[in-house]
This record gives sequence, structure tokens and C-alpha cells, in this order.
Amino acid sequence: AAAAAAAAIMHDHRNSLASMASMGSVASLDSRDRSSLMGRTHSTQNVNSGSVWLPATVAGIVVLAIVSVILIIYARLTAPNVQPSRGDQVNPPFTSVPSPSGPGATQVTNMVVPTGGQPATGSFTPVGGTYDCLCVFDIDRTLTGKQGAATACFGNQEQIGTQDTAYSGGTMVLSTLSQSLQSTFCGSCYRAIVTAGVASGEGSAERSAILNVLGGYPATLSYTWSAAIPVTSSLVFGAMDGRKQETVRDVVNWFRSQRGVDLMDNKVHFFDDRDGNISPFAGTGFNAKQVSCASRDNIIGLCGATPDEVVAVTGVIPARKLALPAPSEHGKGCVATFFRDNTVAAVAAAAAAAAA
Repeated sequence: AAAAAAAAIMHDHRNSLASMASMGSVASLDSRDRSSLMGRTHSTQNVNSGSVWLPATVAGIVVLAIVSVILIIYARLTAPNVQPSRGDQVNPPFTSVPSPSGPGATQVTNMVVPTGGQPATGSFTPVGGTYDCLCVFDIDRTLTGKQGAATACFGNQEQIGTQDTAYSGGTMVLSTLSQSLQSTFCGSCYRAIVTAGVASGEGSAERSAILNVLGGYPATLSYTWSAAIPVTSSLVFGAMDGRKQETVRDVVNWFRSQRGVDLMDNKVHFFDDRDGNISPFAGTGFNAKQVSCASRDNIIGLCGATPDEVVAVTGVIPARKLALPAPSEHGKGCVATFFRDNTVAAVAAAAAAAAA
């Protein structure tokens, strides 16, 4: 009986051990299955995450590129047009000048006037053709009239907002010549400035207005201004009264050496309101004529030059010569209402005698 009981106990023990082993195998199997399942789940999540992240990144890069391009275009469209400073530049309010006409001029194609960026010296060939003559003008009381006297000078035009510092100063007044210079023979010539004044100084509105009167860059081949020594432009200020003929010579040389324009002396015409700036041209080969003869302010002009005074005369014509030409040669001489040794009555008598 004891042996049978022991055998039964051993049998139950073996069954318990077998049951525990079976449970361990199942647990181990479940663990492996769970690991495998979790691995498959993580892998699936990684694949799904990658498939979403890559297109989003590409889309972001494309959007940034588009925004960058838009910003660059906007910056260029809104940026100010700043030109590098090259001395005393002016920006005249014009874009082209009328084509020349008349004898002695070849066609010059209208061109946009530069507003900066080209040097005043160096090799240059005029675009579209050349002129064969040169008109050189004084400014004060030649291209301009007396400040504040516009109403006393028929046809003169006050330039509101533009200051003219010459003599007593005031608002700039354009003479009738300045308003119709293109209609004279000088409209078919190059044009230049030789003045004793400073045209109100560097960067002034007056300098811009004078360049505009002349016809801009195509007519002057310059848009910078130059002192009288040395001459580096066709727009010269500070020339000495009584010695302007020397400065005109330097301007002619500048056209030849820096712009490739060779001008004959007898094709160069100078106009000034002061008699003392005309007589010294004798013997130079240049032509010189006094203007603003009909309106005087002591020894200088009052209203400035008129278009009929700007004619292609030969030689030197000061006002005090009292030259009274025949009607067919109107404008060749210059009769003024003020002379050193003459009165208005004497001038009127001479004119009446000539007419008879």
C-alpha cells in the first residue's frame, strides 16, 4: 500500500512537470510571436513615416525657392536707380533732341540721353553722324535774362523753382534764344558753354536746365561740367572775361582729342553779351558776335540773346561797331541802346539814316 501511494505521488509529480514545461514552451512561443509582430508593426510605421516625410521635404524646398525668386524680382524692381558719382554730373529732364536740319549737318539719330555713368574724357565716336560746326555760348545775360525782370523782357520765361546765383541772384530766367535755340543755325552745330560764372554750382538745377537748352548730350557730347583749366568737357565754367578765346580754343581741342570731332576754326561761333569778350577773338580764326544788343544793363545784357542775333556771321562783330547791314543781311551787325560814347538818340539817328 505504501509503495502504491509513492508511485501515485511520483506520477502526479511527473504530470506537473510536463504541464509546466508545456506552459513554458507556449509562453516562449507567445513571446517570439509578439516580438515578431511588434517588429513588423514598427517596420510598417517606419515605411509609412518615410513615405510621408520625403514629399513634404521636397514641397518645402520648392516653396522656399519660389519665394526667394519672388523676393529677388521685387527687390530689383523697387531698388532705386543709383549711378556711381563721376565728378559733377547733371541729369537733364529730357530723353532726346530734334534731328538736325539745314546745310552743313549730317543726320544725327535721336538717342536716349544718358543720365550718368560715362567719363568726360577718353576715346569716343559720335553716334549716327557728326556736325561740322560749333556754337559756343556765354550763360549770364546771353542764355539767361536778368532775374526778376522777366515781365520787362518780352518773351523771357521765368523758371519757377530754379535758382540763378549770377550777379544779384534770384529765380532763373530763360532768354528768348534759350527757348528756340534749335531754330537757329546752331541747331545744326555742336553746342558748348564758355562762361565766367559758375552756373549756380555743382549739381545745380540751373546747370541741368542749361544742358537741356543746348540739346543735351547729343549736341554737346558732354553731361559733366569742367573748370577752365584744364578743359575736360564742352561745358566750361569759370572762364576769365577777356580771355574766353583761349578757353574756346581748349574746347575745340577737347572735341578733337576726346570726341574725335575735328572742327575748322572758321566753323566755330562764339556768342556773348559783353563787348570785352568779343574783341579779343580778332585774329583767332574764330567767329564772335555780341548779343543782347537791344537790351542793356550797363555793360552787360539785360534780357539776354534773341534768336535773330544768332546768325552764322564771319569774323568778329562787337556791338560798338554800329554796323547797320542791309535788310537781306539782318542780324549780321549788332546795334545796342548802350555804348561807351553813344546815346540812344545817336543810335536812332544812325538807324534812320541807314534805312533811308
